[in-house]
Amino acid sequence: MALIQLQKDLILGTLLGDGNLQIGRIDGGSWRYRAIHKTAHQSYLFHKYEVLKDFCGSPPKLSSYVNPRTKKNILDIVFKR
Repeated sequence: MALIQLQKDLILGTLLGDGNLQIGRIDGGSWRYRAIHKTAHQSYLFHKYEVLKDFCGSPPKLSSYVNPRTKKNILDIVFKR
């Protein structure tokens, strides 16, 4: 399935800001797009998910971790393509 222009624009635009690409395999033969936002911005993340959901394996999920610098518990919401 090919990306439509809106999906291409969303990925390219967010790579300039808060999105990122990760190598999916060690040989670099695949990639995945990842979007992470704090829970206060979850409506924006769900908008991105709606545009890309045909390519996503699962809906956005909550993620929690301790920031090593500040030692604060961080709660984010994330989805991967």
